[in-house]
Amino acid sequence: MITSNNSTSSNYTTLKLNLTYQKASLANTLGEYANAVTGFKNLIEQLNGIGDSQNLSIDIPYYYFVAHNGLGTALSNSSDESAALANTKLAIDYLKKSPQKNDYIAEALVSYGHSLRSTGDLVASENTLLEALQFARQQQESPTLSLAHNLNQLASSMLRLNKFDEALPYALEGLSIRQNLLPTGHMEVVASMGIVGYLRIAVGDYDQAISDLLIASTISEKKFSADHPRTANCNIYLGLAYLKVNDNQSAFDVLSTSVNVLQQEVSEDNNRLAEAEALHAIAATRLNITNDVDAVLQSALLRFKKTHVEDTYRYQRFVNTLSELSQ
Repeated sequence: MITSNNSTSSNYTTLKLNLTYQKASLANTLGEYANAVTGFKNLIEQLNGIGDSQNLSIDIPYYYFVAHNGLGTALSNSSDESAALANTKLAIDYLKKSPQKNDYIAEALVSYGHSLRSTGDLVASENTLLEALQFARQQQESPTLSLAHNLNQLASSMLRLNKFDEALPYALEGLSIRQNLLPTGHMEVVASMGIVGYLRIAVGDYDQAISDLLIASTISEKKFSADHPRTANCNIYLGLAYLKVNDNQSAFDVLSTSVNVLQQEVSEDNNRLAEAEALHAIAATRLNITNDVDAVLQSALLRFKKTHVEDTYRYQRFVNTLSELSQ
C-alpha cells in the first residue's frame, strides 16, 4: 500500500491508486486472471499519468513495483510466462529506486525466480531464489509465510534440477513454518507436504513419503473431495511411492481414481494425466490386470514431452522413473 503526506492531492491520488491495486489483487486471488491483468495494466497507466509533473509525497517507484509484480503473477497464472518474466524483472528494477527496497527485495526476487523457472531457466531460478533467501533471513527476526514461500520455491527449482538431497531440507523448513503458522488442513500446508513427499521418494525414503502423502491426500479429500483434481494430483505421488515399495494394489487403487478424475478435468496432453496413466498401467501390469503397458507408456511419454519440450530435466526424470518401475 502507498502512503503519502496529508495534502489533499496526495491523499486523493493514493486512494485512487490503492483502489485500482486492491481490485486487481482481488481478481488475481479469485482466479479471474484476465481481470487481474487488466487491473494491473490500468494501475500502470495511472502511474504513467502521474509522471514527475506532480509534487506528491508518494513512493512512485514502489507502486510501479507492486503493479509490475502483480501483473507478472497474473500473467504467470494465465500461462503467459514470457510476459510474466519481463514484468517481474521490471518490478525489481523499479524497487531498486524505492526507499522501501530493503523491505521487499526478497519478495521481488522470489517472483522473479518463479518466472525464471517457469520459462525453463532453472539455474538462474535457483541462484535468484538463493539470493532471495539470503535477504529474507537477514530481514526477518522470526519465520514468516513469505519465508516459507521462498523456501518452497527454492525447493521446487532444485527439484527440477534433480538436486533432491539439497532441496529436501529447504522443503522441510518451509513445511515446518507453514504448519506452525497456518491452520491444520490449509492448502499451503498440503502443497508443502506434496513437495516433501515427492522429494522423500526421490531420496529413497519411501515409508515416510507414504506417511506424508497419505496425510496430504486425506486433508485434500476432506477440504475438496476424493474426486477433486487436487486430490488426484496428490495421489499420483502416493501411487508412485506405493509402486516403489511394491504395494501394487494400493498403487492401482489410488491411481485408478486419479486417472478417472483427470480424464474428466483436463486436456489429453496434460502432464499430470500422462503421469497418472503411465503409473496406473505399470500397477495394472504388476497385478496381471493388463499386459498392454507399452502402448500406454509410449503415449504418456509423447504427451509428457509435448508439455515439457524445454524442461529436459523433468522429462528425463519421468523416462527414468518409468524405466525403473517397468523392469
